[in-house]
Amino acid sequence: MSATILIVDDNEVSLRYLVYSLKAEDIEIFTATNGQQAVDFCKNFDKTIDVVLMDIQMPIMDGYEASKLIREILPEVPIIAQTGYAMISDMENIKASFNDYVSKPIEIDLLNQKLYFYLNK
Repeated sequence: MSATILIVDDNEVSLRYLVYSLKAEDIEIFTATNGQQAVDFCKNFDKTIDVVLMDIQMPIMDGYEASKLIREILPEVPIIAQTGYAMISDMENIKASFNDYVSKPIEIDLLNQKLYFYLNK
């Protein structure tokens, strides 16, 4: 499975964990540390982004706003939220704004299952 993934997270430890865990020869990983960087990356990237892993709570621009803007640029790209939110009301907003979500701390096996699903649609 060859893929290009954009990981957006302001927490350096979480970002490194995801990059390390998802690293494979056939996966190209790019990173952004806030929503604005992610939007700018999507505007200027000249190849296909297959999946975006988006943290929700970030400085400058949160994941909700960034996802909305990214969908204007790349309407078909699956966006998976990474969230520590567990409240039912938050989950409804997440389900309405993203294709899917993974709860933090992220279980890599579960994330890999979700990535496999979206990359093989």
